[in-house]
Amino acid sequence: MASSSFFESQKDEDTFWLIIAGPLLIASGFFAPMVESVRLWLIEHHIIVTEAVLLPLPGGAGLDLPRVLLLAAVLALAITITTRVLIARYKKKRLARLIEGDDE
Repeated sequence: MASSSFFESQKDEDTFWLIIAGPLLIASGFFAPMVESVRLWLIEHHIIVTEAVLLPLPGGAGLDLPRVLLLAAVLALAITITTRVLIARYKKKRLARLIEGDDE
């Protein structure tokens, strides 16, 4: 019986990914000409580079070391801010429960 449950959950997961990825794949084919112009704009404005690429992106361009470090710093900052906000919300809710006398 467990194998039947596994296959049903696997089918649900496959269906979920088809629902999510299907429109994205169709849209990527539809917007392919715009993707090339966006890539060229990013290269022209020095957001991505074509030389000394450390983290390659599709199309031959990518990020060099300074851009990778900048991306890592931005991601670390976003994670830090999100974590601090979530902790502050938790503490505020906990304090409100303590004031109300519901200490569970």
